Amino acid sequence: MSRAPRSKRRGIAVVFALVCLVVVSVLLGVVTRTALVQRQAAHNEGRRTQAAWLAESALDRAAARLAADPDYSGETWTIGADAFGGRHGAVVLIEVVGPDDDPQQRLVRVRADFPDDPVMRVRKSKQRMAKVGPGESSPADAEENTPET
Repeated sequence: MSRAPRSKRRGIAVVFALVCLVVVSVLLGVVTRTALVQRQAAHNEGRRTQAAWLAESALDRAAARLAADPDYSGETWTIGADAFGGRHGAVVLIEVVGPDDDPQQRLVRVRADFPDDPVMRVRKSKQRMAKVGPGESSPADAEENTPET
């Protein structure tokens, strides 16, 4: 009779150990998933920030080009992956349109895509009025941010 209670205790200990193992595994899975979600959120925030800076830089680039060349109508500015540490490149579309009421100003629209990937990209669009010819436009000029898509 002494064998039955001992084997019963061993059986209970094995079941308890398996339950503990399952609980620890589930907790590790939850912690790992949370870490992956936070990592992805950090990557997305970095992409949004980079796209915003690219859009600002494109507005400055267009203002400088308009100051040098009144006929500047825009461009597609492609930035290689090496400029961002070798992983992803970017594409920025710059469009210049001239309002009819003031020949000394142009509306500059930019759309920055970072990275240059149709699935992972973040898009930031901005527009600003820029002066034509000598005398750059200031960042305080009429600027309108459009929501990112």
